[in-house]
Parts: sequence; structure tokens; C-alpha cells
Amino acid sequence: MGFDGQFGDVKAKIDRVQAALNEIKESPLLKKTYKCLLAFGNFMNNKTKNMGYGFRAIDGLNKMKQSKSGDNMTDLLKYTITFLTPKDEKTNDFKDAFPDLSVDLKNLSEAARVETELLKQEVEKFAKGTAVAEEAVKKANKDDPKDSFYSVFSKWISDAKVKTKEITDGLASCLASYDALRAHLGEPIDSTPWEDFFGGEKAPGFMEFLESWKQAREDLEALKLEEEKKAKKAAYEKEQAEKKEKEAKDKEEKAAAKAAGKAGVKAGGAAKETPKAAFDFSGKTAAPKDAGPKAGGFTFGAKAGAKAAGDTTKETVAP
Repeated sequence: MGFDGQFGDVKAKIDRVQAALNEIKESPLLKKTYKCLLAFGNFMNNKTKNMGYGFRAIDGLNKMKQSKSGDNMTDLLKYTITFLTPKDEKTNDFKDAFPDLSVDLKNLSEAARVETELLKQEVEKFAKGTAVAEEAVKKANKDDPKDSFYSVFSKWISDAKVKTKEITDGLASCLASYDALRAHLGEPIDSTPWEDFFGGEKAPGFMEFLESWKQAREDLEALKLEEEKKAKKAAYEKEQAEKKEKEAKDKEEKAAAKAAGKAGVKAGGAAKETPKAAFDFSGKTAAPKDAGPKAGGFTFGAKAGAKAAGDTTKETVAP
């Protein structure tokens, strides 16, 4: 790898570390989490201990998942995540997805791979290489001022010195930011390298907390989805039960109406029923049998009418 390639690689590592340090310090979500952890911790301990005013960040954050609820169904980390998730005021349902801490700490994973001592060595090697090249150019100019070597490489040396100063100052700034951040978060200022502070395979740190947050968020999303499925199923079952109840009620009402209709038709038919008329031999309709006096035979014409009016003349035909 050439000079420019080495410079670009070293500078990228420094930039990642500085970005990760800034993200940890400025993360809005982490700041809210610190407040929740302090408040919840004081609430849980207020009967046995004095109120706390601070805590060691890494240790406190990584213990959140170990603090379980009474029924062991959740923990302080999951409770904090749900507490920080906006809810609908009417339904109390979550309006948004659970907050994603990796959005705030997007450079943390890459920065955790940068080892402090190795980066220091790379910067030192780069600076020594620049210094050696500068001495060689000066020596060439001193030995033979007319040698074109000096005129060609003197400009390169000037550029190399600027780049060397840039990464040297960048590393110094990273180290200063790292110490300041540790003090800000209540961590001791010692020889602990930033890769352990960031966390990884060697030591728990912010990376471990980030992974715990990620897992807790996935668990909460799965639980939320399951609850939504249960709610939809319950709503569907309620709808079907109400539908069946309505159908049964409608069926009963139709049966009652039908029965009432039949009873009405039967009663009406009985009221309209009249006696059957009798016929005389003249082809005319006679009065019903029960409308006048009974005779041993059939009566004829006007005489029958006179008899009905009280006439004493009797003219009958023997049967």
C-alpha cells in the first residue's frame, strides 16, 4: 500500500473512533435511557438505600436486562424501551416502532474493531516514514543542490508533513475525547483501551448493551405482533358470535310472526263461515232450513210464504 493509501486507511480509523465517541456522548436515546435508569433505580431502591445521583454508565446499562419483573415476564431494559415508545392517547397502542439504538450508534461496531495500540503504532510509523523521507530530501539537496531529486520530492514532503500532522492531531483528539467521555459517564480514567470501552469479544461495553437492546426490541416486536393477532382473532370471534345471535333472533321473530299469521287466518275463516242455503224445486233459492218452521215435506211458492207470515190456510203435499 502506498503513502496515500496508508494515510487514507489510518485517517478512516481515526474518524470512525471519533464519530463513535461523539455518538455515545450526543445520542438522544442514550440520554433518555440514562434518565430512566436513574429514576427507576431510585424508585426500586428508595426503601433500602439512599437516592443516587449518578452511576457508572457501562455497568448500569448492561445490568438493565438482569433486573427482572416480579413475574419474570419482562426486565428493566424492555420496560424502558416501551416507556420511551410514543403511544396513542385514546387507544394506548404504540404509534411508532420501538426505538432503534443502532441508528444513534451507527459507527460503534466499526470503531470497536479499531485497537488503540495498533492505531498508535500506525500513526507513529507514518510520522517516522515522513521524517525519514524529509531527511533524505534535505541530504540530497545538500549534497547536490542541482539534483532534480530535491525539486521533485520537496513538494511531496510538504504534502506528507501536512497529512502526518492531520492524523497525529486526529489521534491526539480521539484520545482526549475518549478520556473526557469516560469521565462524563462516571467511568474511571485508566489505561482501558477504547475497544474495551466500545465493547466486543474481550470486554462488555456499549456493544454488549447495543446487542441487548436489539434483542429486547425484537422480543417486543414479536410480542406486539402476537397481541395484535390475538386482538384480531378476538374481534373476529366477537363479530361472528354477534352475527349468529342476530340470525337466531331473526329466525325466532320470523317463526313467531308466521305462527301469529296462521292463527289470524284461522280465526278470520271461522268468523266468516255461514249456513248453507237450501233449494226448492222451482229452481229458486229458499231460506235456510233453520230460518223458518220445519215441515214434513217441501213447501211450494207463495203458500209457503203465507205460512211463514201466519196464514191459517194449509196446503201441503204429502211426501
